[in-house]
Amino acid sequence: MFEIGPILWLQGFESPALTLVMRAISNLGSTLVYITFLLPLSFWLRLKPTLGVLLGVLLAAAATEGLKSAIALPRPDGVCAELQQPGRVSREAAAVLDPQGFWGLPAPAAPPAMQQAAGADYGFPSGHTGAATAFALGLVLFFGRRFLAFAVGWPIVMALSRMYLGRHFLADVLGGFAVGGSAALVAWLGLHWFVRGLEATQGGSAAKPC
Repeated sequence: MFEIGPILWLQGFESPALTLVMRAISNLGSTLVYITFLLPLSFWLRLKPTLGVLLGVLLAAAATEGLKSAIALPRPDGVCAELQQPGRVSREAAAVLDPQGFWGLPAPAAPPAMQQAAGADYGFPSGHTGAATAFALGLVLFFGRRFLAFAVGWPIVMALSRMYLGRHFLADVLGGFAVGGSAALVAWLGLHWFVRGLEATQGGSAAKPC
């Protein structure tokens, strides 16, 4: 799943218009964008659910950054820098950089080189995909099924944009799906338990004699 082949397949559809769209999608996927969107929105929508979605996004961001540092696997453009320019790398040229087999890891020399570099930018799991998944699934969990189509489509589109731009392997975006989904569920369960505990405490206090 750390093969360059799926990235090259996506880049086979390269055109200036598609690249522009993919870059625009990718630019919308940072955690800061979701925070900027959700904080003002909390004043117009129900506060607790909106903050619950925000909590899921923040948990996803923290988890992905922690996992990236702990696992320390390179991005595709750390293995082949030209992958950042869709359409420039041939399948034959990239084949020598692919791992052995579907379950293989990136080129063996890449992780040590990344670890020695100052400010290393690791790839697994994808932070953009994790944040998109946490945001979209959080909308479904906290606001209902009317956001279901968005919850399915937005993380997939984000994952495709990150692969097309040579920033993530297939394994990276799959890891982002898992981290983002888990973060949204933890935020939903945590807020649910907190509200239930608060209601139980208030109920118990009301039952006490004066």
